[in-house]
Amino acid sequence: ARIPQYRPPWEPSVAIYLTDGFGTFPERAPRCPVLWVVTAGGLDLQRFPFGRAVRLLPGAGR
Repeated sequence: ARIPQYRPPWEPSVAIYLTDGFGTFPERAPRCPVLWVVTAGGLDLQRFPFGRAVRLLPGAGR
């Protein structure tokens, strides 16, 4: 089988960031929906510039 020389660009359908929020944010929101999963003790959820932010609770899922 022949391998094509060109591969179409990858288009994400969602962006999921796992973060404490203490860093720099992208200058622009991506074109897809964004979910910020923020560690306990991380940045206040209302301070995320775009998308939806949720808190990851310690011990959750145990």
